[in-house]
Amino acid sequence: MRTKLLRLAIPFVGLLLSVSLGGCLGWFTALLNTSGADLTGIACPSTSTCIAVGTTQAGGSLIRVTTDSGNTWDQVTNGVSGSGLAAISCPSAETCITVGGTSTVLETSDGGATWTALSPSDPNQDAFTSISCPTTEQCLAIQGGTVVETSNGGTTWQTGTWSPPQVEDETSASLSYISCLSMTDCVAAGQLTVSVFPPTTTVPPGFPPGTIAPEPVVGSLLATTTDGGTTWASQFFPSQGALTGVSCVGPSTCIAIGSSSPFASTDGGTAWEQGTGTEGEGVPSGAVTCSDALHCLAVGTPEGGQYSSPIMSTADGGMHWSGQPTQQDTADLMAVACTNTNDCFAVGTTGSGEVILRTLDGGYPSPMVTGVSPSSGALTGGMQVTVTGSGFQYGVSGVFFGSATASNVQVMSPTELTATAPPSPVVVPANSSGVPLDVTVQTQFGTSPLDPRDYFTYLPPATS
Repeated sequence: MRTKLLRLAIPFVGLLLSVSLGGCLGWFTALLNTSGADLTGIACPSTSTCIAVGTTQAGGSLIRVTTDSGNTWDQVTNGVSGSGLAAISCPSAETCITVGGTSTVLETSDGGATWTALSPSDPNQDAFTSISCPTTEQCLAIQGGTVVETSNGGTTWQTGTWSPPQVEDETSASLSYISCLSMTDCVAAGQLTVSVFPPTTTVPPGFPPGTIAPEPVVGSLLATTTDGGTTWASQFFPSQGALTGVSCVGPSTCIAIGSSSPFASTDGGTAWEQGTGTEGEGVPSGAVTCSDALHCLAVGTPEGGQYSSPIMSTADGGMHWSGQPTQQDTADLMAVACTNTNDCFAVGTTGSGEVILRTLDGGYPSPMVTGVSPSSGALTGGMQVTVTGSGFQYGVSGVFFGSATASNVQVMSPTELTATAPPSPVVVPANSSGVPLDVTVQTQFGTSPLDPRDYFTYLPPATS
């Protein structure tokens, strides 16, 4: 008997959701079933069309398409063949290429209605894990841990020029994800595994000679090209774990996530800086997408409560992240895509079948504090302080200076509030430069993550 899909997105309900933000705060369930299938990739080539790909319970290719802005998701079978699919890229509203296991490559030129099987570079090579197509003719993909490329829309593929770092003593490197800013600029992410480095070994930057690892150490690997894949430069971050996703958005912002802290670059991948999640945690290892240089979403697995949510967001270019509430907080989410900053879809599995989550407002993140003015004052408190940031429109329930609660809180806008500073909750030593404390804001969606920009310094009494 055919499995019946449970959908919120019948036309009438879809209309209600589109006009009433209060009906669905944060992320709501757009599709849920118990077919045993899972979804691992999604792309939205237009504001009304999105295509999700994955694997059926039997291990075959699975493609679902919406052409009504996510209200309904239909399974497409015309031309769909091969093993389970892992990723999809759509360089235009009509053209998309999806890749997966056992060298499966499928292409559509009509927005997902019909599909054609293409030939990869090596039919016996390992599975594809990622693809990025800056144009309808040019695509770079990750297959078997390395880069493959096409310059004719996927008709033929060649192995790229990227090669793992040549390091002795049981060191291995592999890539898992790729994202292109343009025809020339791309960033790939993966991992470098190191077993042991004796003093005589030539080692990558960041791994000191003489380091002896009692067990393999997994470091983050980022590879960047600025000439369309002709040459690559690799960077290593030891003991940071494997990277599982990267997203680049013009003109030069890239965000990479994995099993440790996220990385952010504002120069197309030349230099990277580590960010933090809520209360210093990382972000779920899975996938990431950026709708602009500041706003990105990361999805993954909650991993037994280690993370506050399977979906986290940043509003400052990847430096700080906070969890977003969902209706499926235990789901294993594998991919995320947005038609704009507000309308986004996350796909994955609940363990028993496919799930698609949707937000109509970019999700409801916990608040963030990015400024405090004045930034210092008397230890007795009592002065009015202006706090700037984001997420203040969702019901501020408290403003705190360290552990002390502020009074007279007034929300002026979604990005600004005022409050009266309480007396210092800690001792301020005389003749000191003062004691900085974090100013945090609490709403129904959580508490703002700690950030050096949220400091308020209590000053000691002036001495005569």
